[in-house]
Amino acid sequence: MDRATVFTALALVLLALPATALAGDRTPGARHDASESRSSDRSDSRDARDAHDRRDDDRHDAHDRHDNGRRGHDTRQPRDERGHHVAYPGSGPHRPPHGPPPPRYRHPPRVYHVYHPAPPPVVVAHPAPAPRPAPQFSRAGDVSVGLNAGSLLSGYQGGPAWTDGGLGLEARYRLTDGFGLAMGLASFGSASGERVTTPFGLDAQFFGFSNGPVNPFFELGFAVTSRDWEDAFHGLESSTYTADDTSLGAHAGLGLEIALGRHAALDLEVGLLGIPAAAGPEDPAFSTAFQSGIGLQWYF
Repeated sequence: MDRATVFTALALVLLALPATALAGDRTPGARHDASESRSSDRSDSRDARDAHDRRDDDRHDAHDRHDNGRRGHDTRQPRDERGHHVAYPGSGPHRPPHGPPPPRYRHPPRVYHVYHPAPPPVVVAHPAPAPRPAPQFSRAGDVSVGLNAGSLLSGYQGGPAWTDGGLGLEARYRLTDGFGLAMGLASFGSASGERVTTPFGLDAQFFGFSNGPVNPFFELGFAVTSRDWEDAFHGLESSTYTADDTSLGAHAGLGLEIALGRHAALDLEVGLLGIPAAAGPEDPAFSTAFQSGIGLQWYF
């Protein structure tokens, strides 16, 4: 046989095989068996897929419950009528919209402590303290004793003036802060001993400031003055003046008391002392003398 005949026979055989297979499938028994086989395969595949979906749903439900317990709100994915999760765009077929669960670390994360430098110190400028007020001294009811030194200035009519120095003692009683009584005794004499004048006075004192540290005062009273003079002077003509008498006269003066503490005080005084015994028409001595002194008082 030639090659053309062989090829033709093979082609006819090949064409006859599909027709025979189709004829066999068209038989009722064959068709029923094939349909049942395909239905069984589809049922098995559907059951396996449903079981797989349920396992995935259970796993996601457990994961959602875990997240709900940690976050405090419901993040579960909605389901359809068959109970399957509804897939959101971009979330995958079985991935919840909140993304994958957070990664679990084998070791706790590292914590960094940031230390900030201390702020610069704040300098608060406090105002200078107010000056302390001068201390106030109440002398009401106090008694003081003082020692003073001073001078007595006078002269003669038509003759020279003279100044005698002396010492004195004084006692004070402050009935109130503004009023007190003073009693004093002094002795003034010339350097040659020709004149000795001894006044003894009692005065009322009025203080300007009741209890301040610097307290001016005015005093007014009387004094008993004794004179023991045998004085030689040169006026229009040389003569000797002799006096040995005692007289009562007025006394007035101004003073300033400066407190040096609760008990001590510095005392400054000036005043006029009246000597009536020298007021006679034949007496050349002035009947008034100018008195000044400085002393220290101690209050008890």
